[in-house]
Amino acid sequence: NPVTIRCEPFNQTKTAKLLGVYIDNHISFNEQVSSVIEKSHSAVHGLLTLKRHSVINYLFVQFYCARNLPILTYATSSWLNYTTNYSRNALEWHQTLCLRIIYPTIRSYSERCEIANVLAVKHHFTQICSFYAIKVINNKVILQSNLNCI
Repeated sequence: NPVTIRCEPFNQTKTAKLLGVYIDNHISFNEQVSSVIEKSHSAVHGLLTLKRHSVINYLFVQFYCARNLPILTYATSSWLNYTTNYSRNALEWHQTLCLRIIYPTIRSYSERCEIANVLAVKHHFTQICSFYAIKVINNKVILQSNLNCI
């Protein structure tokens, strides 16, 4: 049976985009991860363009942090825990690719992260989620203290 809203048929879909985050019918967020990686490919192209123009590494890292990281981490506190290890590894691999473009002679991913002063994606996500949890807890405490004053 088709779903109707105000007597209008409503098409059912397997995914929906809400506030820039893809939610699928299995709540796996695979579509979100695919979308994030696809969007950040344009930033990879930007890194390659900067590389062709012999931009210094410091500016590469600034570009990466300003352009790629916001794409990779947008709203992660709402969807990251529902993703598979494969999806999280895909996001990590994407950062590995970007840092390999910036520092092609350095072999180790952890060394590249250290030199760029960038956290590994999994640690970056953990930090974002922790900040969000602390913010929620602090807002709850403020709200409760305001209610006690009434």
